[in-house]
Amino acid sequence: MMKEKMQKAFIKVEINQRPIDILGKVAKEPECSEILTYGEFCKKADTYILEYDELDDYKNYYCTTRIELKEEAGEYKVTVIKEGKISTILPIEVGKSTDCLYSTPYGSLDIGIWGEVVQASIFEDGGTIEFKYQLDVNSMATSKNHIKITISKYIEGEKE
Repeated sequence: MMKEKMQKAFIKVEINQRPIDILGKVAKEPECSEILTYGEFCKKADTYILEYDELDDYKNYYCTTRIELKEEAGEYKVTVIKEGKISTILPIEVGKSTDCLYSTPYGSLDIGIWGEVVQASIFEDGGTIEFKYQLDVNSMATSKNHIKITISKYIEGEKE
């Protein structure tokens, strides 16, 4: 991934996923998970960039996750880029559908992303990014997702 002048940051990613069954019914209770990690953060021109490494659920494969937040005409757009054993580019824009390829060591999936909400309260030293989207796999709705990312300035002397 291209390297900008990045500053160290503490990153909290909250993931709430509500599965959609084959009849189209959305689960009432979300499946929740959280990632707490250190990464890097910067602003380059009109885009905020956040980058961190993560393991898959089975702790077998690392991938680098890069999140780019850009404001265009008063609307935010988020692009999630994963590189490594798991790779994809997921652009999320409110009211837009995008088809993507999600590659894993076990094969690739054709997925669709329907952006529902993208909002942010972000500054050069941190803030929050939130987005909601529906995920389709092979043209079937599989989940409604809500991601909230909190970025805090790294304080020298914190334990990693």
